[in-house]
Amino acid sequence: MNTKLNRILFGAFLLSALIFISCKKTEQAVSPPLPGNEFLTTIKWRFQNTANPHDTCWAVWRDSTVLSKPYKDTLKPIARLHANSTYALTVHIYDETQNPVNDITQEIGVQRQNYHLYFFYNSLGLCGVANQDATTNPANFKVTYEDHDSNNPPLPIGLTDQVATTYTVNGASSYCTGYLRHQPNSKNGTFAPGSTDSQVQMQIVIY
Repeated sequence: MNTKLNRILFGAFLLSALIFISCKKTEQAVSPPLPGNEFLTTIKWRFQNTANPHDTCWAVWRDSTVLSKPYKDTLKPIARLHANSTYALTVHIYDETQNPVNDITQEIGVQRQNYHLYFFYNSLGLCGVANQDATTNPANFKVTYEDHDSNNPPLPIGLTDQVATTYTVNGASSYCTGYLRHQPNSKNGTFAPGSTDSQVQMQIVIY
């Protein structure tokens, strides 16, 4: 009798152990996947003069390889700004393959703010130094980040900014390149980590 009882108890113990080990293995194997790159077709930069709200302009870039509808007005996106002025700059991001158009600015700037950072790089014709980070004291078209994420310490997001202009420029070589960097679990305020969601070039005319 005791032998039979011992066998039953031993069998129950083994079953419990197997269930426990199986649960532990399942727990260890599950980890949340890193979010993939954003799908977007359209980037818009909106400039508004802080001293004159009527002085507002948009530079609009669209991915013509994805969108079937032609947008001739955005094949060469241009922003026309006054010299010696300060502008509030906001970056707007869309997926125009959807109907209605999907505005993903909020998703990137709020829901996914801790692993996105928008960078601005000026050309030689715009600020006198080739490929200069526009946030690091360029001679012209200086960008100051005004939005920050919830990292500790907080890091810039780059979708809400301020731009300061100084002297006049007007030419095909005066442009600023915007990069939306995708940096899940690696964002540290620098360009290097992660990959690029979007790279657009906007011509800047300052008069």
